[in-house]
Amino acid sequence: LADKTDDSGQAGICFTKYSEMEERIRAIMKEKHYTWKAAVLAAAVVVCMVPVFTTAVKKADGAETRSIEEKASEPEAGAVQKIAAEPETQDAAKPASGQESKIAAEPENQSILKAPADNSGAEIARLAKQYIGNPYQYAGTDLETGVDSSGFVKAIYEKAGIELPHSLEELLKSGTEVDMDKIAEGDVILYGKENEDHTASMVHAAIYIGDHQVIHASNAKDGIKLSELDYRPSPRKAIRIIP
Repeated sequence: LADKTDDSGQAGICFTKYSEMEERIRAIMKEKHYTWKAAVLAAAVVVCMVPVFTTAVKKADGAETRSIEEKASEPEAGAVQKIAAEPETQDAAKPASGQESKIAAEPENQSILKAPADNSGAEIARLAKQYIGNPYQYAGTDLETGVDSSGFVKAIYEKAGIELPHSLEELLKSGTEVDMDKIAEGDVILYGKENEDHTASMVHAAIYIGDHQVIHASNAKDGIKLSELDYRPSPRKAIRIIP
């Protein structure tokens, strides 16, 4: 019986040791199996996460780049206001319709004040006729507000671009004296009075316009008017300003 007990105990021991060893081997094999799978799973996770992180980094870089470019391309507030104001400034620089009309009309108005194209006595006569009926003003030289006789002659010749003195004595010396039977349009006719010493003093001036007629600033009542050449008695003198 003792021998049997020992044999069965040894057999149990052997069986038990074999079972423990087998369990340990299986545990080791199981641990290695799971370790390999874990490595594969970890590698797969890394492979999957790399593109995600790369895309996120690229998006972040792109967003930062666009932000920098947008800031660089955005005009400053002052520049925007300046650009917005430029069309209004350009419009303001343009003349208004009334100003354009005035500018267009200026050459025509100026042409009236320029010397006549032919600079002839006939043009002087034509200018003189335009002011018949305008007022007389002693010592005046303005054809609109009033002129005296010598002021009328001076003003008409100024419109033809010729300067003449206002004084009758100086006017007598400003041109060439011609015979009364040879007078022509535009000649200045000076009317005088005879002094006690039988000399003559010039007292009135007119512009000859042909057909034995003159235009002159007569007096405060009649203003500038048309008269016959001999409306005043002699003495008379004719001065030619335009040769």
